[in-house]
Amino acid sequence: MKFDRLVLLRFQVAVGSIIGWKFGVNGEGSLSPVDTQILLGLICLYVAGFAWSWGPLGWLVPSEICPLEIRSAGQSLNVSVNMFFTFLIGQFFVTMLCHMKFVSFWAAKTFIGITVDTVK
Repeated sequence: MKFDRLVLLRFQVAVGSIIGWKFGVNGEGSLSPVDTQILLGLICLYVAGFAWSWGPLGWLVPSEICPLEIRSAGQSLNVSVNMFFTFLIGQFFVTMLCHMKFVSFWAAKTFIGITVDTVK
């Protein structure tokens, strides 16, 4: 299976839709064991697809565009920015999920779709 951005976005929409279907906007509901396995499988497929396609670009592109004299400084800046945004995502994802419910997955999908389309 080719993991392009549309496949990844479909996985993300499916996760948001299942959570929205089961919990709604008030956040009351439950997941059966089958539902949790489906959600876990979709999330694993999304992470695997991202790791095979878009994930390495954050490490590869900066190392290729920086001249040899400043490559180590460029990579250290890249790692610092990557860790900072990973920290921010870790801090605010649960809060976003509590306030925005399943819409947080759709908002992320929309943001990714818009930014990828403008880059192309």
